[in-house]
Amino acid sequence: MYRELFRKQYDFELEQRNSIASATNIPIVAITVVASATCAILLDFQYDHSLGCYAFVTCSALTILSFGYSVLCLFRSFWNYEYQKLPNSSLLKQYFEDLRNWHLGNGCSADDAIRSAEVDFFDYLDGNLAQASDRNSQNNILRGNYLHRATAAVATAVLFLIPAGAIYTYNKATADDKVHAVRVVNTTLI
Repeated sequence: MYRELFRKQYDFELEQRNSIASATNIPIVAITVVASATCAILLDFQYDHSLGCYAFVTCSALTILSFGYSVLCLFRSFWNYEYQKLPNSSLLKQYFEDLRNWHLGNGCSADDAIRSAEVDFFDYLDGNLAQASDRNSQNNILRGNYLHRATAAVATAVLFLIPAGAIYTYNKATADDKVHAVRVVNTTLI
């Protein structure tokens, strides 16, 4: 029937699957960079009871929530998808032989049995290709949507990290220098 179209669609959906898997590298790298930057500024910030500090903590918390959501969406883009494939070659060959034998058993000549088995076999194959393509297409759409959400959440995290970084920079520039006191505890040598 539309065998070539079904086969191309089936191949396309399998290629899409690989493309989506490769596209996850971008959010993974971005999450790593945003998380590292956030951790660095959170650990080095000099906290106090000021409006700037509260704004910094708020922006940092929103950054963490955003990249947390991004990680969740990224994992969801991989989790719980089952792609359909065609039966393996030996099963397809066996199915064709069973069809041919069935037609032979129902009074067809050898040539008619092969022609009838081919028609039935290709109808079966077309149906499997169409069904697998539909299922794989639905999986790719869902996975692509989760991947898009992950990327958008990383962008949102960067959006919140920018003011947090600016507040951090101001905090570092206006902070008093840290004074380190050195005290000798034991002066006697053994």
